[in-house]
Amino acid sequence: MASWEKDGMKEFLKQLINQLMLDHVLVLTEHGIRVDSNLIKSFEYKLKPSGVQVSANFYYEYVDRGRKALVKKVPIKPLIRWMKRYGIRPYTGSKQKDYIRAAFAIQNSIYKNGIVGKKYHSKLLEKYGKTAADKLADYLAKKIMVDVVDALTFK
Repeated sequence: MASWEKDGMKEFLKQLINQLMLDHVLVLTEHGIRVDSNLIKSFEYKLKPSGVQVSANFYYEYVDRGRKALVKKVPIKPLIRWMKRYGIRPYTGSKQKDYIRAAFAIQNSIYKNGIVGKKYHSKLLEKYGKTAADKLADYLAKKIMVDVVDALTFK
């Protein structure tokens, strides 16, 4: 058993992960991301001996920063999947060619105008930092209290 598992650090990190999971939902929803979105659901937290590793869908950064105009076109297939998922129907009909035309129009609009980012990343890091600092302070205070009680008890 590793030393970080013996001294209660592993349990502390598990509790920290639970709070971080709540934090990311709170921050992203405050910035206009739907609570049932794939982005929010994509967050993964892995417990490592060095700490907690957080990952999310590849487009996390695009949603945060937005997309500049006239840089690169969004692929058509993901746009069509997005349209179908959110019930966005083409005006001309519901055949595949109608979806392709509508997705092409969306693609060109994004290419010409870009997309404004949600700007949640710095707020999320700030929230994670505050949560980690608060939880660590509580953890260390309890460890110190136990050590003091043990020192006073075993004279």
